[in-house]
Amino acid sequence: MAAVLVVVGVEAESIRRDYLLIKALLENIGTETITPGTVTAKQTAEDGSFRSVEFFNSISLAPGDKTKVRQLLRGGVKALEFKTYKQVDGENIALTGLMKRSLIPRSLTDATETIVNDVLTPVQEVGVRLYERVSRALRSKTAAAAAVRRNDL
Repeated sequence: MAAVLVVVGVEAESIRRDYLLIKALLENIGTETITPGTVTAKQTAEDGSFRSVEFFNSISLAPGDKTKVRQLLRGGVKALEFKTYKQVDGENIALTGLMKRSLIPRSLTDATETIVNDVLTPVQEVGVRLYERVSRALRSKTAAAAAVRRNDL
């Protein structure tokens, strides 16, 4: 078995409104060490256009080793399709595993972010303030009732 690289997983993290940080976890499942190189992927934008994206790996991977490669992408990303891994010496390595990853549309993540920041956070703050007021009122009523009972004895 020669060198084989697997795309184990892909994560997408929204950074502000226009940027997406893509993290791909790679694992060498072959019998040979893989030298530093580049994973090439095809980015599909929300408008349907395509763009080539490169994820740089700067370390060698012994059999069984894993590494995470990152790339910051701008604009609406609909999907990523991983194509090849090319070592710095020019040799292409077989790439398997999670080859295509659909991403949540940016408009949906922006809407979710707006709901959390503009609606849920203020509602939570109001709930905390209301709880504090009710707790104070109950404590004062309990203290007043205890004082009345002490005076009656």
